[in-house]
Amino acid sequence: MKASPGIGVLDTNGRFFKTKDGRTAFLRGVNLSGSVKQPYRPYMPSHQTNGFFDHRDVSFVGRPFPLSEADEHLARLRHWGFNFLRFQITWEAIEHAGPGIYDDDYCRYVCQVLLKAREYGFRVFVDPHQDVWSRFSGGSGAPGWTFDLAGLDPRNFAAGNAAIVQNTFPEPAKFPKMIWSTNYFKLAAGTMFTLFFGGSTFAPQCKVNGESVQEFLQRHYIDAVCHLAKFIVNTPGLKDDVVMGYDTLNEPSSGFIELNDDITKIPHLQELKNGLTPTFMQSVILGNGQPVDNVQYWELSAVGPQKTGEQRVDPKGIRCWKDGHECLWAQHGVWDPKTGQPLKKNYFAVHPETGERVNFLVDYWKPFVNRFAKALRKVHQDCVVFVEPPVNAKPPVFDNSDCTGKLVFAPHFYDGLTLLNKTFNQWFTVDYIGFLRGNYSSVVFAIKFGIAGIKGALKSQLDTLRAEGTEFFGDYPCVFGEIGIPFDMDNKIAYQTGDYSQQIKAMDCNMSALERNLLSFTLWNYCSDNNNEWGDQWNGEDLSLWSDTDPDRKREGIPEDLNRGGRAVEAFCRPYPLLIPGEPTWINFDLEDKYFEVKFRRVDYHGDSNVFEAYVPKLHFKKDSTSIWVSDGSYEWDEDNQRLLWTVDPANARYQSGENRRVSAITTVHVLKMKAGTHIEIEEDTHQDRESNACPSCNIM
Repeated sequence: MKASPGIGVLDTNGRFFKTKDGRTAFLRGVNLSGSVKQPYRPYMPSHQTNGFFDHRDVSFVGRPFPLSEADEHLARLRHWGFNFLRFQITWEAIEHAGPGIYDDDYCRYVCQVLLKAREYGFRVFVDPHQDVWSRFSGGSGAPGWTFDLAGLDPRNFAAGNAAIVQNTFPEPAKFPKMIWSTNYFKLAAGTMFTLFFGGSTFAPQCKVNGESVQEFLQRHYIDAVCHLAKFIVNTPGLKDDVVMGYDTLNEPSSGFIELNDDITKIPHLQELKNGLTPTFMQSVILGNGQPVDNVQYWELSAVGPQKTGEQRVDPKGIRCWKDGHECLWAQHGVWDPKTGQPLKKNYFAVHPETGERVNFLVDYWKPFVNRFAKALRKVHQDCVVFVEPPVNAKPPVFDNSDCTGKLVFAPHFYDGLTLLNKTFNQWFTVDYIGFLRGNYSSVVFAIKFGIAGIKGALKSQLDTLRAEGTEFFGDYPCVFGEIGIPFDMDNKIAYQTGDYSQQIKAMDCNMSALERNLLSFTLWNYCSDNNNEWGDQWNGEDLSLWSDTDPDRKREGIPEDLNRGGRAVEAFCRPYPLLIPGEPTWINFDLEDKYFEVKFRRVDYHGDSNVFEAYVPKLHFKKDSTSIWVSDGSYEWDEDNQRLLWTVDPANARYQSGENRRVSAITTVHVLKMKAGTHIEIEEDTHQDRESNACPSCNIM
């Protein structure tokens, strides 16, 4: 039997992706790559200062890696069992030189990389990535010239705490861990996101050549993505069967919209507090060059952010606004620069004209999603739109008047305590999503203990997000676009000792939760220039599955040992079903016992294929020391290509399971079990003679 190459259009009607022959397809992959957040020429990681503000004369050709290195990286990812890429681009990479000036060399380069991905059988969706708006407000995404539209001067952001940026931090090596995300509620990013999503409502006087700043920003963002999409569509071999579709916008932020009823208080939406944490009023005062005495200071703890004091911040007259530009929010009557007092405390909570309460997701985010989908489908007609809500947000209701067609719900999730503290606490975690949804009266009751409790909490949180997508967004597949762990845990001790046991445990907990929820996903992330000193080369993050730590590494061709440089490989390189002739009910891999089990049923299955296909990594299973049991049919195991092909036999399937013991109906379930070793326990209720179900070459003891 020949394994399928993994290329072909997928149907998105229902919970699972379906192939043309009716089988369920699982997509497992990585984000490629976090390195696209910075230019390649000049090489500009976030710890470098020289040339940082020369943002128009840059090139992203070479991100995620030089074309000469593509075979090595893509072969490694395929070897690890991945068949899916969330391919990062940025608005800045396409339109850095100025409004309407596109970098066609970059677009052609992207298509060359995608053609390489096709050679290795990857499906792809394009992610227009951003973090806290732009590199110049501490993240990535939007071109530097967008700040000009608001009258902001990025060179002065540091003085007034309008943004904390590693490139301009006094000692980049001491940049506080995970502090970059606090920029979402600081003056620079908060202003830009407010203008992008709600500028027509909250800043109607801000116009660009007579056009609303909101309209100008959204039009240029969408047009830039469409410009790249035209290159993709016009490149033979990419449209649909490789490039499935496009993410709407990575981790969108509401900015100041729906802030709270009092702009003198810390926003209720600000879940993460770390370092200096000014209120909106304090931010605009600081942005105007005036000192503030009582800015709250927060630090991360084992159970989340804790306020540790207050500090005086003095910009010493340095304004965040360009010379000759009044503070945008003073211009709109939100506050009085002369008195330093608020004039409209609830300005961002209600519509300035109607007085009605605003809802960011319904009033601003959803219309943007609809606009994005409509524009992309004029270029790439049958593309899948991967709709990504704000992090941890419950999506609004979508109906037939909203974007339809091929859709995927694409939320993100991270185990917050592990990510923020850069340590894996194997003793407890917090069911944070459950707490946000009101399932616990106190965060204390959301604490779950032990590895089993941690796995249970992660599974529950992923399932909550998935189920909300089905309930409010629609009956479409759910792909977790980002999930992962930091590898620089515990002050990078693993880089000195080579002991990645904590990382393996943390990754295994995440992978187990994904498997048990029957989810497709893309891990964050794979960086071709990650190293132990600077991690992913961006804001101190270090989540890459691979690190370039081999001084003798050749930078072209495919290396003999593809695992070399991988981190916690045994935890993420795991067996899983690629294609199922039916719908799965159970997927599990026990890393410690090296035990893999899949169950699926064929209720209302009308597909043309009875072949089940799984990725079975040599890392965990060897033919001469693995036991296999299947409930029916016969299989072939191609150990070299790490594929198991099982042709099920519905007529002789006798493994039966009462799905609900209160109901007399019994459903036929097909089962595959694999164990590294010499013995597999078969449940007594199968009523099967173990030998009668053994396939030729099965090692049954």
